[in-house]
Amino acid sequence: MKTKRVSKVLAAKEDRNAGRIEAVRPRIVAAARTMFFQRGFLRVTADEIAAELGISKATLYKAFPSKEEMLGAAVREVINEMAARVERLIGDDSPGFVEKMVALFTFLGTRLSQFGPLLLGDIQKSAPGIWKEIDEFRRDKIF
Repeated sequence: MKTKRVSKVLAAKEDRNAGRIEAVRPRIVAAARTMFFQRGFLRVTADEIAAELGISKATLYKAFPSKEEMLGAAVREVINEMAARVERLIGDDSPGFVEKMVALFTFLGTRLSQFGPLLLGDIQKSAPGIWKEIDEFRRDKIF
């Protein structure tokens, strides 16, 4: 039976660990994003992501329960960045219509090309839920 004092110590330790995990999540997303966008989803292992960051695989899996969750976080980050930029471009009244369209298509072409056919194929095959998010973003925001 745990005493109140031991329970408080354990709870404090869990709080510190949770804070550390939350602090490392953005670093994991950034590293995973870079690796996935360069090599595709299937060609990157959790071991490689952990090694890149100098953390244990256990820490990696405390922050994200699966590699697919890391991919989802990375893709959502890109989608959110794109949506914010598209909204700014559309809301900017200073350029004319043609200039605005050129800026919009240039930006979208550049950002969408980051995904590449290798990563998109991997997502379609291995992460259909994430593919659905990408497709919904494409339909709702880009068109």
